[in-house]
Amino acid sequence: MRHTIILILLFISFISASYAESVRILDDADEAYKVRMHLIESAKEEILISYFIFAEDATAMEVLALLRKKAREGVKIKVMIDALFNDIPRDVATNLQHENVLIKNFNNFNIFRLGKTFKYRMHDKMFIIDQEKIILGGRNIEDTYYGKASKNYDDRDIYLAGE
Repeated sequence: MRHTIILILLFISFISASYAESVRILDDADEAYKVRMHLIESAKEEILISYFIFAEDATAMEVLALLRKKAREGVKIKVMIDALFNDIPRDVATNLQHENVLIKNFNNFNIFRLGKTFKYRMHDKMFIIDQEKIILGGRNIEDTYYGKASKNYDDRDIYLAGE
């Protein structure tokens, strides 16, 4: 009973503290890709990205190229990726770091903490633009999530915009 009351209070406080002017389900893979690219392009101040998988493929390189462009325009860019599934090539990551695109790995490999290294992964997928627009869902940054591979995943996101 006590846990139920706590959950209800947390839910009420979350609802009262947040407001979305629009909510949209992104079922279509191509639309999900285009919305992400449009949001990056429209960013004015800050882009915060957190993903489980960031591949080394066309989708990832297109996203990274646009992030680099926005960093050059003065937009603050912060990217967090699960360390085991960060496939951004080292030279690309180094170049992005020099362009003020901050890339951090979650839970880097540690020989002294093998259990935690493999057990504790970050499955979050968040895409936040200027603290006003957010995409949450199941898609990672990889061709297979956007209909660009021979085998594609059927996934879904939610897009919220507002304060």
